Amino acid sequence: MFRVCIQQAGLCMRYLESQQNPLVKRLVSLQKKSNRSEQGSFVVEGLRAISGFFDHGWEAQTLLVRADLDWPTGWEAADCFEVSAPVSKKLSHQQQDPGYLAEFQIPANTELDLSLGGLLLYKVSDPGNCGTLIRTAAAFGWKQVVLLGSADAYGPKVIQSTVGALAGVSIHQYNADVSLKQFTGSASFAALVLEEAQPVQE
Repeated sequence: MFRVCIQQAGLCMRYLESQQNPLVKRLVSLQKKSNRSEQGSFVVEGLRAISGFFDHGWEAQTLLVRADLDWPTGWEAADCFEVSAPVSKKLSHQQQDPGYLAEFQIPANTELDLSLGGLLLYKVSDPGNCGTLIRTAAAFGWKQVVLLGSADAYGPKVIQSTVGALAGVSIHQYNADVSLKQFTGSASFAALVLEEAQPVQE
């Protein structure tokens, strides 16, 4: 069920209360890597994390805010929804639903600039660790992060751990069979290599 609830400054926001709505089901499906790859998008939860993406100039496709929360100033998207508490809870993968969710497009692949260097993560399969390291790279001002056989940078747990910092770095993802040698030479990459890595998690 939808109903227009706010229309101001060009923003038209609809109310969404059914957990069975096709949009809700599609956004929930983005918790899986295969669906993210197929649809070319990912979700970000939380006021601070989403604000981090907006601060870096990202444009949201979809924005959803729980009905009991204020709509943040300046937040805009092609599709904006105020949602019921049950819908918000269903959408969230976190133990405590933050009430804010945004959908962004996965950036198109860009060529890695070896002269810039950055952080290289090899077989860092734990999403929380991967996200924390991406956030650390951003804090050091490193603009590139290379993931070899590591957790998917756009998975919900990685996104949560970066707290929006992922928006400020360029992500380059490769399978584990890519040789580390191609990142040596003139490149000034700091590398974290795990000798006994676990299977990659989504």
